Amino acid sequence: MEQTQTRDWLDAFRRGGSEALAQAYRDHADELFSFLRRGFTVGAAGARFAGFEDLALRENIVQEVFVRAFSERARLAYDGIRAYRNYLFAIAKHLVIDELRTRKRQYVTFDERDREDGETEISVDPATDPSVLWDHQEVAAIVDEFVDSLQEEERKIFTCRFRDGLSIEATVATLGLTEHHIKRAERSIRKRFFYQMQRKGFFEGYRADDLGIAKIVTLLLLWAAANVGSASP
Repeated sequence: MEQTQTRDWLDAFRRGGSEALAQAYRDHADELFSFLRRGFTVGAAGARFAGFEDLALRENIVQEVFVRAFSERARLAYDGIRAYRNYLFAIAKHLVIDELRTRKRQYVTFDERDREDGETEISVDPATDPSVLWDHQEVAAIVDEFVDSLQEEERKIFTCRFRDGLSIEATVATLGLTEHHIKRAERSIRKRFFYQMQRKGFFEGYRADDLGIAKIVTLLLLWAAANVGSASP
């Protein structure tokens, strides 16, 4: 049985326990990467999405899945009856459909890039895996310091996106800011946190591009979920 399907895990997860959240990431991040690479059926008509080859894009979508799944509302709504992996995959499907609509791309059929269900897409690097790094005592202190440094408006955006798991559209409605403004502020928050982690000796060899920055976003999610109530918009 997966650790994320036990009663003890569910109780800790719903409370926002950092180890329970990290366990959810460890159990399902690789599956999500493979799921986004292989593709899936879309709608009752049986249209097929063939998957994204771009690793940086998959990194961003996986992190967005956990942004939404780790919010307090989503944690409390999860009943433990459905397989948690299926819950995450449902979120991923919605995000992919949104991405395709944004790009104005059509669904495509599976081709020679399709993989067998059991094939492993990637392996976790312990040196950069967020759920492993979260076990370092100094990492939580680094995140504390970074969040404390946020300006008032940035803290509101951080709270909506990372603690509450709101979509960009919902954050626009909540804060009354433009989508462009929120996206620009979030990019700034992610990049500055990436550089702060590098200054502390983490993620050596990574660059501040989409792939590098996506590596550290889960640390912000783990912090936000474990500190519900410490910030409010």
